[in-house]
Formats: sequence, C-alpha cells, structure tokens
Amino acid sequence: MEGSIWESIKLFPATIPILFVFLYTGAHLIFKYKNGARKIVILFSTSVALMLGNFIWKLIFL
Repeated sequence: MEGSIWESIKLFPATIPILFVFLYTGAHLIFKYKNGARKIVILFSTSVALMLGNFIWKLIFL
C-alpha cells in the first residue's frame, strides 16, 4: 500500500481483510477473546475466498 488505498483494494481485494486478521489475532493473543480462535478461522477463510475469487476473476476476465 503506497497511500492509494482504493487502487490497492482494486489490485488485491484481500489486503484489508488480511490486515484485519493479523490485528485481530494479535489482540486475541493479548486479551484471550472468547471464541476468538473460531473468529480467526472465519476471517482467514473469508480472506482466502476473496483471494481465490480475485484470482479466478482476473484469470477469466483480464
């Protein structure tokens, strides 16, 4: 990310969710959230789905 968040999201849509996963994981390690591990898995799975969807979209349409 070089300052243009919108261009970054268009190029790689999973950037923001992956950053959120890392931040949430760090917070979970410090504060020990209830069901935190399950939420981390859900967030990570969502990020992976975005990555795969973006890859397939670019493969087919670009």
